[in-house]
Amino acid sequence: MAQSASAAERQRREAHQQRAYEIQFAGGVEGAIKWTIGGALACVVGHYTWPVFARQTLGLKAFITSSATMCGLVIGADDHLLRFEHGMRAEENELRRQARNALALEGKIASETEIRKWRERREKQMALDKEKEAAAVGMSSVQETPIAPAAAGSGATGKVVEELTGSAVPPPAQPAPLASLSSEGEKA
Repeated sequence: MAQSASAAERQRREAHQQRAYEIQFAGGVEGAIKWTIGGALACVVGHYTWPVFARQTLGLKAFITSSATMCGLVIGADDHLLRFEHGMRAEENELRRQARNALALEGKIASETEIRKWRERREKQMALDKEKEAAAVGMSSVQETPIAPAAAGSGATGKVVEELTGSAVPPPAQPAPLASLSSEGEKA
């Protein structure tokens, strides 16, 4: 009997494949750069410290450096991909363990189909919970802080602080007008 994956399952797998490709590509580039620098440094050190290596052609030294680059590319990509797969495997195993426990509590056998159905129900429930939380946060923030607009120069800062904290704060002192300061300076 062939098992058919749902569209959500297929989409999830494609997203994981794309993410794995991106991680592998980034790891390969990082490894290639590191190993290229290492290979080039080894060639420079060998050139200046070992006379036999100094007599070798530039082609051999370029071959050694490019070989280090290829090794770094492969090793870096593989290392990053294996780490990603290990994390995904651990996450998948934890999710399957939760599914088996939940299905056992419901009295169902944890087959692949039941686990897939449980996962889909769980994802839908999590999406609904997230929407409810976002709606509750959006509504509560609007309801909690009703601040009436204040006219300029009427101690608006004090009113806002009073509404937010529940205690009265005196308004800040108004600065003296510039005209009065300049006339006092001329008199002295």
